Amino acid sequence: MYGAARTRLQLLADRTGGHLNEVNRLDQLAKVYPQIAAELRTLYTIAYQPTNQGVHDGKWRAIRVEVARADLVARTKPGYYAR
Repeated sequence: MYGAARTRLQLLADRTGGHLNEVNRLDQLAKVYPQIAAELRTLYTIAYQPTNQGVHDGKWRAIRVEVARADLVARTKPGYYAR
């Protein structure tokens, strides 16, 4: 049951651009909370408008975000369905 739950959480993280923090014991939560707080303080949102606006054909649109600075990491979802 634990393995199935972990797999589903990882899938959710991958699809949404999130990150899965593995915690095997309650005392490990003390390390995770500051990491999550630090990530929330450096969270940014970007948006774009596609050139084919109004085309809601249900097709997959891949997303790729590149960051110019090597010390930064962009975590994004891999794409979306145009609905």
